[in-house]
Amino acid sequence: MPRDIQRTTTGGAQQRPLRPLGAVSDMSLPRMGWICVCMYDAAPDRRPDDDDGWHDGPSDDALPLCEWCGHQHIRYVHQLHHPDVPDVLEVGCVCVGRLTGEPVETVKEREKGVRNRSARRETFSQNNNWTPTADKKGIRLRHMSHIYVLKPTRTGSWSGSCMLPDETWIRPSEWSWPRDLETAKLALFDAVHPARIAV
Repeated sequence: MPRDIQRTTTGGAQQRPLRPLGAVSDMSLPRMGWICVCMYDAAPDRRPDDDDGWHDGPSDDALPLCEWCGHQHIRYVHQLHHPDVPDVLEVGCVCVGRLTGEPVETVKEREKGVRNRSARRETFSQNNNWTPTADKKGIRLRHMSHIYVLKPTRTGSWSGSCMLPDETWIRPSEWSWPRDLETAKLALFDAVHPARIAV
């Protein structure tokens, strides 16, 4: 897996330094032969978007720029790797098609996995069906074939675990859990369903 480029904070968005016109202006970079290795949502706390634009949340200027064209703000980020380039390139779906040779329709179909995660995360955050655990020391939620459990700790924060459909458990006990319950619920979802999706 290629190493990630050093990020800097610009305008509230986590993004890396861009050449004046984006990487497309660097003639030393290959124009084809790139491979998509990872995808993620650059605004996971924002409601899922649709073809009509953004529902709410930060302005487009708060989103990272496509590192290839340098002018398109992107929410769903595709990380590309090339065997002759040491660093990954973060681009939008249109530039992915240009660099990998894949049809835009194919790229958008693959992008649905990230979009669906954003929609599931929003549904999870709004779920009010949490019930007390059997020992009355915490709360649990059965949601989409998963069983999520949150229990308060002695330090006043929360610890979480989740039973997967195959009845194995995820117990990210090494995580530093928040004190706020609603934030802890989303932290548990993110631990079970990572924001970055390998392709």
